[in-house]
Amino acid sequence: PETFLVLTGKQSTALARAVTERSLAAHVRHLGFLPYGDYQRLMTCVDVFLLPFVDTVANRGRWPGRIRDYMAAARPVISNPVGEMGRLLAEHDIGALAGENAVDMAEKIDFLRAHPEVRERQGATARRLAEQRFSMEKITDDLALCYRETWDRFRAAARASR
Repeated sequence: PETFLVLTGKQSTALARAVTERSLAAHVRHLGFLPYGDYQRLMTCVDVFLLPFVDTVANRGRWPGRIRDYMAAARPVISNPVGEMGRLLAEHDIGALAGENAVDMAEKIDFLRAHPEVRERQGATARRLAEQRFSMEKITDDLALCYRETWDRFRAAARASR
């Protein structure tokens, strides 16, 4: 009863119907698309972020940009063991991995709701990871290094083929 779900972005007709059918409107708010400043302020009001990732080919190779925002907000993330999200959450104590079903997702939410010390620890770890591994400076440096190494290999292969 204390849980409140806040959604942003495109509204799902199926979810809206499920909320109505289950009389959950008092616990769910869909805010639609928000300007980034409003989105940032909203993130400070959240205890746990949900990033459901259905196991599809597209999700196995996708990195959702919002994960960096979630980590920067110093809050834990609950997602599914799919692609990079599965790997990120398995390697770093920044949240929980749930099976692709509502019951397991709800159990992970309930656990974090009941254990604020775990939320705090995972949120702090997520923030450090955002600052150290996923900062724009680090990502830019890594990308520049990748380009340099690729260019050097290309030039070496071109010289060798002469």
